Amino acid sequence: MHRDFFLGANSGVGFRSFYDEFCCGDGDFLYLIKAGPGGGKSGFMRKIGEKAEECGFDVEYILCSGDPDSLDGVYIPKLGLGFSDATAPHAAEPPCFGYDSSYVNLGRFCGKVCDNEIKTHQAVYRAYYARAYSLLSAAAELKKARFPQLISGKELQKCTDRAKSAVNKELGNKRKGRAGTVKHRFISAISCKGEIVLTGSLLELCKHIYLLDDRFGLASYYLEAVIAEAKTRGADMIVCPSPLLPDTPEAV
Repeated sequence: MHRDFFLGANSGVGFRSFYDEFCCGDGDFLYLIKAGPGGGKSGFMRKIGEKAEECGFDVEYILCSGDPDSLDGVYIPKLGLGFSDATAPHAAEPPCFGYDSSYVNLGRFCGKVCDNEIKTHQAVYRAYYARAYSLLSAAAELKKARFPQLISGKELQKCTDRAKSAVNKELGNKRKGRAGTVKHRFISAISCKGEIVLTGSLLELCKHIYLLDDRFGLASYYLEAVIAEAKTRGADMIVCPSPLLPDTPEAV
């Protein structure tokens, strides 16, 4: 199985990251890759993922939210093995070096570059990022707009009841005696190529898909009710927040 996700989002509240939830299960080992831009991090991880798939392993690919053609991580669940770009904006260090994580230094293959244009271009790109984040912040404020005159407590209750009905239909009424676990991933991103939605991963993972009409901003209430209800049945979930409003669920 080939699955694509994002672990970071250029959101209306700045860069939001779930990299601390990547390759962190019992027995997992994570290699943190260090190198500068163009140092080969993405190509290195892509070759690892492709080879793992050739050997019959399921692979989870983490795409860069700024440039979805680039990889920020690869995880092979069966082997408990992960590789991650550990540079900004998701810089990371080994939690417990040698036990659950280590370094891969690809920067050792890069030489010194003497070109003052590099600093000039870096300053320009940072200014573009600042401008982009100000626009994303404005878009987030618009997205949060509601229709209070149309949505009452009664409508919210109907929304919650329909969510519970869907969970009953899919999972039944049985409780497992434990709360379900939640893993966070982004299924979409606002990138240099516009909004990207990884529909292939949804189709790979899900037998049934419920498409929510969110013209009046009720989808998040519905999804929050689904999450709460599924937890009571001990269901393990992947919760995908909105890349624009990362405190709001976009998919489960």
